Amino acid sequence: MGDVSLGGTLHLLQRVDWGPFEKLRREPKDTWRLFYEEKQFNSVAGFITGANPLHRGHEYIHRNALEGVDGLFLQPLVEMAKREYVRHEFRMMAYRNVLDTYYPKDRAILSPLRVTYIFAGPRETILHALIMKNYGCTHALIGRDHAGIGSYYDKYASHSIFDQFSPKEMGMDVRLFHEVFYCTRCACHATSETCPHDDRFRLTISGTGIREMLRHGIMPPKEICRPESILPAMQGVQPKGLCENGEAIQPVGKVIQGMFPYYTQYTRLGGIKRSEPLDPAQLTVRDLELASHDVRRHAGDIYDGIYAEYSAVVDHNRSMQEAWIDDARAALRFQQERLIADLEEKQQQAPEEASDEFMYQDKQEATRELQAARSLLEDIPAGIAVEQFAARTWNVLPYQRYRGADKE
Repeated sequence: MGDVSLGGTLHLLQRVDWGPFEKLRREPKDTWRLFYEEKQFNSVAGFITGANPLHRGHEYIHRNALEGVDGLFLQPLVEMAKREYVRHEFRMMAYRNVLDTYYPKDRAILSPLRVTYIFAGPRETILHALIMKNYGCTHALIGRDHAGIGSYYDKYASHSIFDQFSPKEMGMDVRLFHEVFYCTRCACHATSETCPHDDRFRLTISGTGIREMLRHGIMPPKEICRPESILPAMQGVQPKGLCENGEAIQPVGKVIQGMFPYYTQYTRLGGIKRSEPLDPAQLTVRDLELASHDVRRHAGDIYDGIYAEYSAVVDHNRSMQEAWIDDARAALRFQQERLIADLEEKQQQAPEEASDEFMYQDKQEATRELQAARSLLEDIPAGIAVEQFAARTWNVLPYQRYRGADKE
């Protein structure tokens, strides 16, 4: 650091122009006036992030915070820490696109922070919290592995560091969020604190995975990143496309494991276990395409299918149900019952020992066929006729009594 230190009053002679960010630039004196004089906020939650375009994990944290604070102050870092990130001007545009479309306009404020990640993990998290406080934030929003790099720090080191400091010492309220994912069984974004389902139903929100998909020219699922965010991010990712060997920065297998954890263990999203798990080292871009296609087409099918099964039984108002479904179920049962009747006759007539095992069946084999047919009939959903609902609705009192007309 040298042998001489200089101290004294600082004087700004010429403020450096921030180019495309100058119109969004705010200093602490600006934000304090904006928050508490112009907008009359009582509380503001700060959020500092870098490297990636705004994704649905960020959005989950922001929306949760906005339920309890007046304002949200978003500060994307606008100095690239690593060469393979998305250029800062494109990340800022991704934020602006999503905020314009999905956030309350008077409560979400965007301003660049011209510093870079130094990957100091928990210590950098403390630094960022203090920066947010200096800008006037009363709350700091901290996600999983803030300012971490790979697996160098413990997954939640940026959370546990705050055990060493009380809110009074920090001078602000720090809110910690677990890893956010999309659960196709819950049909919403969640964390391990709120969702009981396993990887078979989950889409992991990975900033690294998002960037790698962009390099492969594939738009990530809408459950992971808004299309408005991907539009500029696809143009700003560095490097663009693949190398001469058809490879990106990260191996495809690592990207798939990071984004689609079900893929190596299950046949499809929400599907059955594979007889043999796939080796991530052997996965190719074709696997990334298949996983992406599966999610695009079927991420909403799981909850929709479950809802459809419940509503098919519960809807007393049968006009809410497709009549052809009940018709098809009735026809299916009729056809199977008719087949069973023929098999029962065949079983009764079958000899104990067949004279020609290729042409005829003995009683034991005919009995097994009959049992299988009856088992299949049990698996066919029953069609529901309107008449069946008569026994499901009744009232012990005249209807007007339930409206409060006790004297009538």
